[in-house]
Amino acid sequence: MRKKIKKISIISVLLLSLLIISILLYSLIFKDKILYEKYRYPGEEFFGKDLYSEITYDCSEYESEVGNMIVDRAFEVARYTGTEQDSETEMGDVGALSIFYYFHYNRVVSQKIDFQFINCKISGSEGHVWVVYTHVGYDNSGTRVTSSSNILSLWYIERQGDEWCVVRIREAP
Repeated sequence: MRKKIKKISIISVLLLSLLIISILLYSLIFKDKILYEKYRYPGEEFFGKDLYSEITYDCSEYESEVGNMIVDRAFEVARYTGTEQDSETEMGDVGALSIFYYFHYNRVVSQKIDFQFINCKISGSEGHVWVVYTHVGYDNSGTRVTSSSNILSLWYIERQGDEWCVVRIREAP
């Protein structure tokens, strides 16, 4: 009886392991297709098929570093709590990332933004960074006055001296 139970439990563990490995392999093999389909509408229609296909681009280590550095800079801008008048002095030139300052939103005095880096594609001294973000803005009483979720955003970047800068941002309406 014990041998039979032991045999059944070994078979169960093997089947479970096989199932887990199959799911992991499926996720790795079809990751690009899943990502592509997740934002396909309005992404593909808005950005155009060729540009939108970059969303599945397998970026290099360098491109990943650049993209993550730019996303980190966006977080810095989003966390800024100073005044609009002091922003350039305190933060420097942030280029197109300036749209993420809280004061660009009507009645917003604080905000929470979560950026998720998708990928970065660089060609020479310019490139693209694909990001998804969620934004919630609050007024003086802590009431949510604006929010958006899972916004697919394309950031055009250029190398200016030793730094990469976001010069334009496109998002589907």
